[in-house]
Amino acid sequence: MMNFKSSIAVILCLISTQSVFAQWQVTTGPTTPNVVAECVSGSNIFSSTGSGGSNDLVAITSNNGTTWTSVPVFVGTNTVTIYALAAKGTVIYAGGSSGVFQSSNNGTSWTNTSTGLSSGTIHSLFVSGNNVYAGGSGLYISTNNGLNWTQLNSTWNGTVISLFVSGDTILAGTMANGIYRSVDNGVTWNTINTGLPT
Repeated sequence: MMNFKSSIAVILCLISTQSVFAQWQVTTGPTTPNVVAECVSGSNIFSSTGSGGSNDLVAITSNNGTTWTSVPVFVGTNTVTIYALAAKGTVIYAGGSSGVFQSSNNGTSWTNTSTGLSSGTIHSLFVSGNNVYAGGSGLYISTNNGLNWTQLNSTWNGTVISLFVSGDTILAGTMANGIYRSVDNGVTWNTINTGLPT
């Protein structure tokens, strides 16, 4: 039979567990549930589907997911598949099948800002201070808010599908060769794959 202290401990565990699980709620969208990227700008949450075809949309909510509005990103009359999103203040960056796009009016209109990108498809974006980083078949940096891009030195063959930057340290997750790290803002790189599965 449980003593008083054990009973209190069990009750506290149950309350604690219920509190943790109660923090998540299903929202009403986006309308296409295949979410590949999200970012936040002010009270707006942006979500991309990366679905291809007519489902190439960026979904926006300003009420924590109660309602969503979907907007396409166009090149001419063709929609762009968006794989990555990042925010810098009120500017939203979208990386996808035709480079990098940006919007300063909450996705109402988008401008292609891919000057200097030789990678056709961008899979990852990251904003660090005044710099914007874009990953695709190579890794690129923009020091003027995404208007022009310069390719950083790279020693990998895999596509960069995730990025994290802190100061001069860059972590680049690739599709084929694991994780690369640079501690000098992309001048030199080393793999840090010890302990990772193949």
